[in-house]
Amino acid sequence: MSLNKLKLHKFKSSVLAQQCERIGEQILNYQKYIDPMGHIATNKGGWQSRFNMSYGESTFPFYEPWSNYLFELLNRFYVDYVEKFYNKEIMHKAFMGNQRWCSRAWFNINWPEDHNGEHHHLPNGDDADEFSYIPPEIKNDREVWLPMASGSFYVTDSHNTFFVSKSSTVEVVEEKERKYIDFNAGDFWIGDPGMIHGVGVNKQNVPRITISFNIEPAAYFQ
Repeated sequence: MSLNKLKLHKFKSSVLAQQCERIGEQILNYQKYIDPMGHIATNKGGWQSRFNMSYGESTFPFYEPWSNYLFELLNRFYVDYVEKFYNKEIMHKAFMGNQRWCSRAWFNINWPEDHNGEHHHLPNGDDADEFSYIPPEIKNDREVWLPMASGSFYVTDSHNTFFVSKSSTVEVVEEKERKYIDFNAGDFWIGDPGMIHGVGVNKQNVPRITISFNIEPAAYFQ
């Protein structure tokens, strides 16, 4: 099961990699002093920030040069992702049709023995599959719609705990049904929101920190 078959693209930011130690400290302080409980989503014992953070919106907890830089990278990586797995014509036609997208991010912390269960990033409901790709007849008769995407930025090394499930359903699966992919601090992945994935148990004595995100065409909010 190759990364291309998974529609998963891996990137590296050497600039952000240099800032990862500071970014990690800020996220740990944010959890401790501002949002100590977070909320329970896919995290099993770990913490996920309560509020999504969007580029240019006041909900982002702190404005540092790296935060704006991160969202700018997401825009560029998203274009690369669509061109790699769909068609370069999609981006061109989308821009001509004045289509835009929104990047929404949140923080994750896994302390020792914490993990994240299998999940995907599609909306819930009977029409969830439409969000992977919206055909033109659904809205405004446009010729093409941009696909959703999801991913993560690694503030710390993953220690080879991120996995993609070979199963097509969200359920706990045996180890043989998982493909593990290693990420180092400064790495990104961006991929199909319908991909079933999770994070194994943190066996290190230090917290594992990531910033996850969804990239959603603005039409989904209209």
